[in-house]
Amino acid sequence: MWLNWPGYISSIILYPVANVLMYTLIGRLGGSTVNSAFALGIVIFSMSFSSVNGLAQSYSYDLYFGTMSFFYASRANRLKNYLARAVLHFPNALLAFVLGLATSCYAANLHLSGVSWTPLVLAVLSVAFSLICFGQLLGLISMVTRNWLFVQGIALGLLMLLCGAIIPTDILPKLFAIISRAMPITNGLRAARAGLTGANMDKAGADILHELVVGFSYCVLAYVAFRIFEIRVRHTGALERDMQ
Repeated sequence: MWLNWPGYISSIILYPVANVLMYTLIGRLGGSTVNSAFALGIVIFSMSFSSVNGLAQSYSYDLYFGTMSFFYASRANRLKNYLARAVLHFPNALLAFVLGLATSCYAANLHLSGVSWTPLVLAVLSVAFSLICFGQLLGLISMVTRNWLFVQGIALGLLMLLCGAIIPTDILPKLFAIISRAMPITNGLRAARAGLTGANMDKAGADILHELVVGFSYCVLAYVAFRIFEIRVRHTGALERDMQ
């Protein structure tokens, strides 16, 4: 549904810019200084819309328009199809980061002079990967619930609260702090903020690895759910009933 210029420009190009501007202005109107850690957190969180929303929406429309039934009836390689669904969302997430970063440098005076680029770039790549994998899982949940807007709204709301973009994770209740480390963005954002202040890979490497492990875990879990859903609908005929 984004494969048209108005949809693509508004969802992929304008959204991260507007998101960064909105939170920057909220911070300034609230009387606080928008520091670099906060600005980078908003930029990285803006990557979630194109990846999480895009995948959740695509799974839901695959079900709604009836193409999922044809896929399950075919001999198509399930793993290839599952992985291919995320391919074009990955560069979209990176594009959202670049646009958000440029906006933040202009609107929030985010300075990049002392940045250690290797950990920052690797952190962003790891966050994009984990968000894509998280989006795959939400896509499956969207098919089960038949409502991708509800699923992505709840998921992104929790992600915003727990990932550390706005609320520091070290002031969260202990249980929520533990949950936050198992969610996308949290660990990669810690590494990105370390890179922003000039830290090397010795300090940021563990968080980057943690982010990749989180993403891989979501990837495996989502694929298992993908196959379980197919087995279920073959036994129940649920997809065919939805199309009648």
